[in-house]
Amino acid sequence: MKKNNILLIFILASFNGYSMTQSDFIKLYKSSHPSFKYQELESEIKQLNFEYYKGVEDWDLKILTKYQDIDNTGFIDASTEELEINTLELSASRKFVDSGVDINLANTITDKTLDSSDRGNVKTSLDISLPLMKNKFGLNDRLDIDLAKIEIEKHLLDKFEKNEKSIAIALKTFIDLAFYEEQLKINQERFNLAKSEHELSTKKYKASVIDKADMLLQDVTLQNSKKQLIKSEQELAIIKEEIALLINIKSSLVSSTNFDLYKIANIDLSNIKSYLVINSRELNSINLEKKLNERKISSYENKTLPNLDLDIGITSEGQKDNISNANSNQKTSWNVGLTYSLPIGQTQEKSELLIARKMIKKSELKYDELLIDLMTLGRKYSQQVDSLKEIINIEKKQILIANERSREQRENYNNGNGEMEFVISAQDSVQTARLNLAESVTQYQKLLIDIKALLDQLI
Repeated sequence: MKKNNILLIFILASFNGYSMTQSDFIKLYKSSHPSFKYQELESEIKQLNFEYYKGVEDWDLKILTKYQDIDNTGFIDASTEELEINTLELSASRKFVDSGVDINLANTITDKTLDSSDRGNVKTSLDISLPLMKNKFGLNDRLDIDLAKIEIEKHLLDKFEKNEKSIAIALKTFIDLAFYEEQLKINQERFNLAKSEHELSTKKYKASVIDKADMLLQDVTLQNSKKQLIKSEQELAIIKEEIALLINIKSSLVSSTNFDLYKIANIDLSNIKSYLVINSRELNSINLEKKLNERKISSYENKTLPNLDLDIGITSEGQKDNISNANSNQKTSWNVGLTYSLPIGQTQEKSELLIARKMIKKSELKYDELLIDLMTLGRKYSQQVDSLKEIINIEKKQILIANERSREQRENYNNGNGEMEFVISAQDSVQTARLNLAESVTQYQKLLIDIKALLDQLI
C-alpha cells in the first residue's frame, strides 16, 4: 500500500505546479490508514454471519446402513429360528424458513432372510410438517437471518460514521498544514522586508544619514524575524511528518496544499432538527437498534403460543420375495394429523420478551438524548461560525489599517518627522494582523469540518 501511495504522489507531482488538494489527501488517507481496512473486515464478517444463518435452509442428507443377525432358537413365541436383516435407508430433509415447513423424503430398502427364504421390502415416504401457530410462516426460523440482515444495515451506517470521524481528525491536520504554509509565507515576507530594511539602514549609517541607534533597531528586527522564520520552518516540517504518517509516505514527498484557507462558505443550521432526524447516521443507527428488538419481540411473542402443527405423510411401500419384485409391487397410503402441545410456565420466553421491550425503551431514550446533544452541538457551531465571521471581517480591516499605518510611518520617517521604532512597530503590526487572520480562518475551516461531520456531509 505504501508503494501505491508513493506511485500516486509521483504521478501527481509529475504535473507542473501540482499541489495536494483536500480530495487527494482523503484518497491517500483512506487507502493507507488501517482503520478503514478494519471496518471493511468488519463488513465482511457481518456478511459471513448472514450467510451462516441462511444455512438453516440447507438440505440435510443421511445414509443409514444396518445389518442384524437374530437367533430365536429356544424362544417359544418366535415365528422363525434365524433371521438376517440388511437395511439401507437414504433420506433428505430441509427447512423452508419462509413458510416454516419441514419436509423429509426417505427411501428404505430392507432385505430379510427368514429360515433360508428371502423377503424384500422397498418403502418411499414423504413427510411434511406445517406450523399453524408457533413459528407460523417460519417467523421464528427466520429470526437469526432477519437480525443478521439488520445488523448489516446498522454496521454500514456505523462504518461510515467511524470513517467520517477519522477523516475529520485527519482533515484538521491537513488544514494545519495549509496554515503553517501560510504562516511560513507571512514570516518569510517579514524577514525579507527586515533584511531589506537592514541593508538600507546599514548603507545610510555608513553614509552618516542615520544614527547608530536606528541601525541597531533594524539589526534587532532582522534577528527577531529570522527567529520567527526558523520556528515557522520547524513547525511546517513537524506537520509534514504527521501528514506523511497519516498517508503512509515519506515526509519528503508531502507537497504543498492546494487549499484556499481564506474561503468563507455559507452554512445554514436553522433547520438542523428536521435535517438530523432524516439524515443523521447515528440517529438512524439507533433506529435500526430499535428495529432489531422489534423483530425479536415478534418472535418472542410468537414463541409463547402453543405448538399446533399440521402433519401430512405419503408412503409408497412394496414387499415381495426379493427387492426387485418388491419395487414393482408398490402400494400407496397417506395420513394427515394435527400435533398440539402447550408449554407450561414459559419463563425463558417471557423473560426474553420483557428484555426486548426494555431494550426498545432504552433505544428510544438513547435516541432522544443523542438528538438533544447533536442539536446543542449544532447551535454551538452556529454561534461560533457567526462570531468567527465577525472576527475575520474585523481582522481584514485591521490588515488594511496596519498597512496604511506602516506606509504613513515610513513616509514620516523618510521626511524626518518620525522615529525608526515607530516604523518597525508598524511593520510588525502588519505581520501580526496577517497572522491573526490566518489563525482565525484556520479555526473557521476546522469548524466547517466539524459541521460537515455533524451533518454527515464529509464523506
